[in-house]
Amino acid sequence: MLGESMRKNIFLLILLFFVFALALFGCKQESNNNNPEDNKPVLSVSINYFELLAGESATITPTVTGVKEELVVLFSSENPAVATVDETGVIEAMAPGETTIILIIENYEDIIETIT
Repeated sequence: MLGESMRKNIFLLILLFFVFALALFGCKQESNNNNPEDNKPVLSVSINYFELLAGESATITPTVTGVKEELVVLFSSENPAVATVDETGVIEAMAPGETTIILIIENYEDIIETIT
């Protein structure tokens, strides 16, 4: 028969083993690659403000990160009478005033970047 102190030591060793196993395996957070939020692209531009005179132009160079596939960035102007933007991101000032150029990733309409 085991002595009282030996039983306590075995009990503590088993308890310590289970605590260690629970901490090591039970708290592991698994990545869910099926969650679309994990794979959303990030849209950014290096310049958020242009100051152009009528007839001048500038080019927006967007960067899309966070995904492997090639994505299409769509451009639009809130006020084409002041400035237009083509499908490649070239802004052309048409008249004095202020407008906002909007960039959206195709099929990700909730990801928006703006330039004034």
